[in-house]
Amino acid sequence: MNFDDEPTADEEPTIDPAFDSVDAFVEGWLSKIINRRIGDKSGLKWDPCWWRHPEVDARLTALWWAWETARATVDDGSAMSNWWIHHCDPHMRVLLDAETGPMSGTREDGTWRGHGPLPCKPRPDSDPDQLEQP
Repeated sequence: MNFDDEPTADEEPTIDPAFDSVDAFVEGWLSKIINRRIGDKSGLKWDPCWWRHPEVDARLTALWWAWETARATVDDGSAMSNWWIHHCDPHMRVLLDAETGPMSGTREDGTWRGHGPLPCKPRPDSDPDQLEQP
């Protein structure tokens, strides 16, 4: 960048993130904006210790970076609306699902029984006779 902080023709302008971590984003913005009835047969579940669920942490980190990108998109007035529709809503449906979501195993006392990772088998050699049919 040149000395007067104006981008040259081959540089994109940079905008500092509003939040310095996913934790700051979730605690300082997302948890204050998302307003849902949790529990009580609502079909929604949230663990205040969301960071202990690897999938939740990964999804919220992706959501945070997508939000920062939308916030910094000054030439597209619909960027934030697109963030809600294409990023936030789908992620929150998965995250808050009380039946199958990654926090659905959280107990009221704060303990978490966990679901475990997806089962995986190593890929067999390329011999077609060794491939299992679904």
